[in-house]
Amino acid sequence: MKMTPKDIFGIIIRFAGLFMLRLSLWLFYDLTAWYYPNSASSYRPTSSQVSDPKVFLLWGIGYLAIGIYLLAGAPQLLQFSYPEPESPDSGNEHREEAVGSNPATKPDAGDKMTTCFGCKARIPADSEVCPRCGIQLY
Repeated sequence: MKMTPKDIFGIIIRFAGLFMLRLSLWLFYDLTAWYYPNSASSYRPTSSQVSDPKVFLLWGIGYLAIGIYLLAGAPQLLQFSYPEPESPDSGNEHREEAVGSNPATKPDAGDKMTTCFGCKARIPADSEVCPRCGIQLY
């Protein structure tokens, strides 16, 4: 199975998610070390400039949320980075909508069609008046 750039980008996103989870666990460990220092261990929280230990909690929750989102594959980020190509049939719904429900205005495969200048409906090329809006065509 050949990997596409989209697959590789998805793997990179998931590795970034693992890294974020590691950072969140580290911050939660710092938080517990702040409140419950262990006299047998020489470990102290990494940032000596933090005056309020709730900073560890807030950053830890933020990293945890981002890490879970990235581990889930970050579908919105992946869709933004690699949008799905439009199918060639995507314009047909708009054309059918513009034609309306009048069977006289629906195009046949062999008929030549033109577009009304006013309402953008597709009409037969031999019509002189748009059957949908009544504008004189020629």
